[in-house]
Amino acid sequence: MIRAVVRSVFGIRGLGCLPEMTPPKYPHYELMGLPAAPPSSGSAAQSIQPKDQEGTESCTGAAIAQAYRETMLAQGIPCPELSSLFPYFVGRAAHGLENVDAGSTLSATAEAVIEHGMPTEETWPFSSLRVNQRPTPRCYTRGYSLRGMRGIHFIPPSDIEGLKSAIASGFALVGAGAVDRAFQSDTGPSVLDRPQSGTTIGNHAFVIDSYDSDSTFGILNSYGITWRRSGRASVTEDFVRGLMQVLVIDTRQLPIAS
Repeated sequence: MIRAVVRSVFGIRGLGCLPEMTPPKYPHYELMGLPAAPPSSGSAAQSIQPKDQEGTESCTGAAIAQAYRETMLAQGIPCPELSSLFPYFVGRAAHGLENVDAGSTLSATAEAVIEHGMPTEETWPFSSLRVNQRPTPRCYTRGYSLRGMRGIHFIPPSDIEGLKSAIASGFALVGAGAVDRAFQSDTGPSVLDRPQSGTTIGNHAFVIDSYDSDSTFGILNSYGITWRRSGRASVTEDFVRGLMQVLVIDTRQLPIAS
C-alpha cells in the first residue's frame, strides 16, 4: 500500500497484468455465433469516463469493470460505475496475493467477477490507501446483486476480423500485453504502435471498444482523463496482434439486476 501511495504522489503510473501460469481454457469466440464485421464500429457507451489506477497495479480490475459496464450500456441495460478495487482484490486472492499490490492475471480477475459480481464504485470507491484492504461484507452482498457476466470467450489477438466482429456486436473487449514507458505518458503520437523489442516495462490491461477503417483500434485506459485523448487512444493492428491475450466479456445470458 505504501508503495502505491508513494508512486501515486510522484505521478508514477502502475501496470499490473500478470502473465498466465497456465493458459485459460475459455471457449473460442466463434461459439458466440457473431456476424461479420462492418468497416468501422464502436461501443455506444464510449462516453464513460476512464478510471485512474494511479500508482497501483490494479489495471485488470479497472479494465474488467469498464468493459463490463460498456457492454451493458451498449445493450441498453442501465449500469452504474463499478468498483475496480473489488475485482482486483478478489482476483489477487486467487494467487494468495490479497495483501500485496502485485497485480493479477486477467483470467483470475474475470473469474472473480463471474463468481462474486461487482459492487458499485460508490460502495467500494477507489483509493490507493484501500488497495490492500479486504472489501466489506456489504461489498460482497452488493456485488452479488449486480452479477451479469456469465461468459468469457477467447479471441486470438492475431484474429483481427474476430476482434472487429465482437466489437461490432456490442461487446467491449479486454486486451493485455507488454507496454513501454512511452505508453504511460500523457502525450505522444496520436496512434500507438507495438513497442520495440527490449523497451517494454511490464504488462498492462485495458478496454478495446472500437475500430476504424484506417486499421486502428480504440482503447479505453485506466490512467485518468489527462492521458492522451481524455483517457483514450488509438492503436495499430500490429499493436493488437502483439498482445498476449484478448477476452470477450459476454453478458447475454443474465441481464444485470436493477
